[in-house]
Amino acid sequence: MTSEPHEPTPAQPEPEAQPAPEPAPASAQPASDFVAPRMNPLAVVAIVFSILGVLGLPPILSSIVGIVCGSIAKKQIAASGDDGIGLAKGAVLVGWIGLALVLLVFLFVFVLIATSASPQ
Repeated sequence: MTSEPHEPTPAQPEPEAQPAPEPAPASAQPASDFVAPRMNPLAVVAIVFSILGVLGLPPILSSIVGIVCGSIAKKQIAASGDDGIGLAKGAVLVGWIGLALVLLVFLFVFVLIATSASPQ
């Protein structure tokens, strides 16, 4: 068995130390001071009931609830500054449209029944 002499490996140079990053000054502002306005929950309820009224689930009651809740939500939003004024206004409008559609359907059915029952 022959043994070969071990050659010493050259010493690895140590990497140069990089300076640590400096911390941000204590007076730095936070990333953002923005706070989103709170959505008025009654406006959301109003638009849901108004849409249900237009779809006919139950037509008259849902439209009236949507109109009333939308009107109350508009007053609450004006007083508190919450978000959702568009939803509240839309709920009142859609509620009136749903109520008008229901009344037109009732009128159509009434006229249809009245004209078909008349003697000829």
